[in-house]
Amino acid sequence: HNDILWIWSETGTIGLVAFLALLAGIGRRAWRGCRSETDGESAKIAVCGIASIVAVLGVGMFSFPWERLPPELLFWTGAALIWIASGGSTLQKRRTARWATVLLSLVLMTGLGITIRHIQFDASYIKAHVAFLKKDYPATGQFAAKALSNGPFEHQAFIMLGESFYQDQRWDQAEETYRSLLDYHPYFANAYNGLGLVAFGRKNHTEALERFDHARRIIPDHYIATYNKGLV
Repeated sequence: HNDILWIWSETGTIGLVAFLALLAGIGRRAWRGCRSETDGESAKIAVCGIASIVAVLGVGMFSFPWERLPPELLFWTGAALIWIASGGSTLQKRRTARWATVLLSLVLMTGLGITIRHIQFDASYIKAHVAFLKKDYPATGQFAAKALSNGPFEHQAFIMLGESFYQDQRWDQAEETYRSLLDYHPYFANAYNGLGLVAFGRKNHTEALERFDHARRIIPDHYIATYNKGLV
């Protein structure tokens, strides 16, 4: 429950540096707005923007405000207020407007494309989830594969697809699915549990034990892997 660690773990060092650079840029503009001698209102607006951003960052040290739209809007609205309050010459504004318009258009188009793919993923993923709960494994595999064709937005889809292949005794496809999952989520114990089940299905008991033990090293209390080890 810490935004800095969350951003670092999910996007890597490059993502963390980009986020910190964003904060540094906002802070620099806020300082300029607070020191404005031409308009007292600019300083007030800048302070309000700083308050909003500090509030979101403060909560982000103990929670995930970026997961909800209202607190996230506080951050971006505060940043926008600071940017406006910090001002600049008319020529600077025109130059900034030109490249910012192009850049923002590209970002919005990319974001729109990703959002559309995510919605398409969710439409199939929820059907796969319902079929999985009903133990309808052929339907689970069909919808999980369709969901993943839009992108790996949720790693549980790999588990559902792998389980579908496992129930159909399609060992090669099941193993390939679990290994693909490990490419995205290398410390996911359930993936190693799935590989253990595949080895168990192939009657390769030694490998199965190794996979289940690997899952239990990641999560010592992984009762499913422990149970499966007992079966072996």
